[in-house]
Amino acid sequence: MIGTSRYEIIPYEIEALDETIKLLTTLTKISQMSNEIKVLISCYVRQADYYVSKLQHTRLNIKQEIGFIFVESEFVQAIREGWWVLLDNINSAPAEVLERLNSLTEDNPILSLYENSNGQILTQSNGIHSNKSLFVGSFSFVISH
Repeated sequence: MIGTSRYEIIPYEIEALDETIKLLTTLTKISQMSNEIKVLISCYVRQADYYVSKLQHTRLNIKQEIGFIFVESEFVQAIREGWWVLLDNINSAPAEVLERLNSLTEDNPILSLYENSNGQILTQSNGIHSNKSLFVGSFSFVISH
């Protein structure tokens, strides 16, 4: 089974252990066998049962693993498809967000999507729609004494 992952072999290991348990259980029924050997075989059977349960548990856990996938935001989708985007109260956004959005307003717009495991850079020729429109609103409130 060269090239097979460790987890793909588990069902075969369980099957082999089950066959071993059957064989050992059959051996204990030989009447001429000493009680000491029967006790040893019984211990091996219990140990094999334990390994079978561990392998079954491992196989179930693999099936129930939690995975994460990258889901693009509506903002990125809008940039890709040329929708209008209104960013209201932009002054409330963190500086890091403003810095990343700033590159979309330049002559050659660019947007780096490093949150994706593939890491994409969108440009006008690769992903940014030519009809995209970005509208930004800012609200500043000044208190005078």
